[in-house]
Amino acid sequence: MELTTFLAVILGAVLGPILLRFSWAGVSGQLALWLFSLVGLLASFGISKVPASDSAERIRWNLFGDIGSQARIVLRIAHYT
Repeated sequence: MELTTFLAVILGAVLGPILLRFSWAGVSGQLALWLFSLVGLLASFGISKVPASDSAERIRWNLFGDIGSQARIVLRIAHYT
């Protein structure tokens, strides 16, 4: 699920400006982007609501500290494989 979300974000960021750049895609390109957005919004309503996996876990506001701790976990796992 996360992979398709990231892929959709990347494709939207790459293909959106390309679609709007073409002269034939002036109004039709904008309409296509609005339609894609609407389809995504409607699809999001179909996602079932689930409880949080660990609602007691606090959000770490230190972005770089969080990246560092995750990198240490990844390096530790990579070292053992």
